[in-house]
Amino acid sequence: MHRHYGLLALATVLHRGHRSRDASNILVEALQDSPENPVLHFALGNVYATMLEFDRADFHFGECLRFQPTFDSARFRRHAVRCHSKLETALMKQQVQLIPHKFFLLFFHSVFCFHAE
Repeated sequence: MHRHYGLLALATVLHRGHRSRDASNILVEALQDSPENPVLHFALGNVYATMLEFDRADFHFGECLRFQPTFDSARFRRHAVRCHSKLETALMKQQVQLIPHKFFLLFFHSVFCFHAE
């Protein structure tokens, strides 16, 4: 009946021990017993956020807020995850756009160094 308390404690220890994948698996199992528990969704959202799985984190923070709309920490974390996800997407897009410039600079450097000798 209250098995999720023990699973939450175990997941917390695993997560703090840098075994986030194991912690997420334990929390998913705990949610099978108590699917409407906002604390479990909040914990799983935090684990997924540290694993950079932003879509999953966003989903579980949303579930937390659905079951407990006044859970301000979940609201703040969800906002942070969404901002971080947008930033990561923008940086990845910028990195792709810079690839041609990188090759041009490498070519220019090789030509310049070749002629300098």
